Amino acid sequence: MYYRNKNRSNKTKLNSLAESRRRKNQKRKSKTYKNYKYEKYVKHIISVEKRLLKKKKSPAYLFLEKSGAFEGVNVEKTIVFPKEFSITENFEESIFKIYTAIYTYDALHNETVKLSFKKCKKIQIISLFLLESLLQEVFKYKQKLQPKLKIRITNQIEVLKSEINEVNKRLCILDNKLLFDLELEDNELIPVLQRRYSGQKNSKSYVESRKKITTKRIVSFFNDQLRKCSLYELTEIGVNNLEGIISETIDNSEQHSFFMGEWFVCAYFFEDKNVDIGDKVIEAQLHFMNLGSTIYKSFEKRREQNKSMSEFLDETSMKILAKTKHFEKENLITLLSLNEGVSSLRYEDEGRGTGTIKLLRAFFDIGDHEDKKRGLYPKMAILSGKTLINIDNKYKYTKSKTGKVVIPLNDEKDAYSPPNPSHLKNLKKKFPGTVISLRVYLNENNLKEKYS
Repeated sequence: MYYRNKNRSNKTKLNSLAESRRRKNQKRKSKTYKNYKYEKYVKHIISVEKRLLKKKKSPAYLFLEKSGAFEGVNVEKTIVFPKEFSITENFEESIFKIYTAIYTYDALHNETVKLSFKKCKKIQIISLFLLESLLQEVFKYKQKLQPKLKIRITNQIEVLKSEINEVNKRLCILDNKLLFDLELEDNELIPVLQRRYSGQKNSKSYVESRKKITTKRIVSFFNDQLRKCSLYELTEIGVNNLEGIISETIDNSEQHSFFMGEWFVCAYFFEDKNVDIGDKVIEAQLHFMNLGSTIYKSFEKRREQNKSMSEFLDETSMKILAKTKHFEKENLITLLSLNEGVSSLRYEDEGRGTGTIKLLRAFFDIGDHEDKKRGLYPKMAILSGKTLINIDNKYKYTKSKTGKVVIPLNDEKDAYSPPNPSHLKNLKKKFPGTVISLRVYLNENNLKEKYS
């Protein structure tokens, strides 16, 4: 009797276990359970990916981070740009907002980052060039990682326009849909063309072809715009010279760039609509950028190889510093480096040290048209480290007593006298690289006066 009861008890337990297994199997087969398990798996994968993404950053982002660009920067889903978004007039505030945009875009995943220009009353293309180029670098890196990930890591960019029509014309660079919101009765300097190029010094054959294509296209666009506003055009020699000058500027960007010699170039064109040739003006802007060694650092690194050049720069900068307290040694050496025959690599090639001067002269000779009533002033700006240089029709270039072309930036036209603080600025915050920005205005009446 006792034996049978025990057997029955075991049978009951077995039946209970079997029923439990059957229910679990049914649960596993059910859609709800499958969805629950999948969601749990996806959450785990996303958690792992988010931890990995904290270490996966684009080379440009890592370089900026190492340079201290993101100190004091926080994530802001809506970045409000200042009233004057200008690298040359409001550097500290403008560059901080650019870094905030880069930091935010990198930190967020599958979000909308709003760039608000509602308060903006004045804007510069050089500022938009920096913002767009650096955002593009982070975006392209995220896009490269995307196929390997479950989580969506790219973000949407939304541009919130200004109340000022002139600002919105410039913002079309970031969002071409804004073209449809422009007041069409205002036909002055409408955006007509934008071309962006980038490359790196990794494969020589690729780089050479990439540089060649870039320079040819930029010069071709420039010549087309020249024909639009005048009866003039570049000669074959002029085309070849301009291509050589632009190619040399890209070479300089490669040599002083970080990582794999990345360089960035962008050309922008704006034109007067419904205006007859003669009065018609076309604004042409050309911008170059590299992240890496600044102009000053390039000289410091090669002191031993470039002893005579370093001694000359030290001596000249000390003479100027004895007459003024507006600048630091870095500012003056950066300015002096623009003069003909001055180069951190001159010990390798005696022909070096003319690139920036040639670029300035080539574009200013064609596009130095100025209209004070309309606020049109040709300009070249150079940003490198803690130095900002502004070159315009007031202080262009001149020949020294030795016959070399120099840029003194003063009324005396003397490279050994202090520059005007409005044209040479010592910045509080440094930019870890070099930007060269050109803005010129093409006009037939101006060209006739010079070349008739």
